[in-house]
Amino acid sequence: MHSDGLTQRWNPDALPHLLEHTPPVIAGNLLRTAGKHHDDASVAVAEEMW
Repeated sequence: MHSDGLTQRWNPDALPHLLEHTPPVIAGNLLRTAGKHHDDASVAVAEEMW
């Protein structure tokens, strides 16, 4: 989940193996690659429990 501070046009295919990392690494990569430089942003990543 992310706020409007990330572009809606980011493509998961452009970040291969992203979901193999820990939630903080996933969030950081999304902020770095899809963050709008003129807006604040927030990203929440949750790991499955099962």
